[in-house]
Amino acid sequence: VLGHKSFWVSLLDEDLVDGAFATDHPFVRYALQPAALRIIGDFMHELPQLSDVLLTLSRPTENQSLSYSQLWHLDHDDKRVCKLFIYLTDVRDTADGPLTFIPAPESKPFRNTLKSHMSDDKVFSRVDRSAVREMVAPRLSSFIVNTARCLHMGSRILSDRTRLLYTATYIQPPRIYPEPPARFRAVGSLNEIERTAMRL
Repeated sequence: VLGHKSFWVSLLDEDLVDGAFATDHPFVRYALQPAALRIIGDFMHELPQLSDVLLTLSRPTENQSLSYSQLWHLDHDDKRVCKLFIYLTDVRDTADGPLTFIPAPESKPFRNTLKSHMSDDKVFSRVDRSAVREMVAPRLSSFIVNTARCLHMGSRILSDRTRLLYTATYIQPPRIYPEPPARFRAVGSLNEIERTAMRL
């Protein structure tokens, strides 16, 4: 499905039933690993809520204007958002479109004022380029970013490159917004922690 992001394809949409993943889906199970919940839970000081999982294939964007998540932005899913990213292809250099972020302290001037995606010029008029962290790493590398507090962008793919990326999104409960339609449907046995993390 292309949607408005012509530069990437969401590869898991066909696995959804009425907009929800089965809880035994391998990418859902991966997001519920005790180690992942523990790391993010330690940061949030409570069990996080798993909000979504994605598998996206980013494609070349040369000769196209940058748009949406290719521009600098903060995530507004909730007041505190952590995303677990895993590269499923090698991200060798800038041409592979690495996830790129600016740490929270340097991103602070943009919080509570940022309403849309911003160009490089706007960001670097207020932040020094030396603050940028470009996540160049081999496939199967994992990293977690607080995307509600750290400006970030990615998918700026060049030439004949592609980038396959797994993303699991976690929020700090309770949601500050009304709960959206259920993203997960119970299949098979689940323990109490898993049920709580998915609000089942």
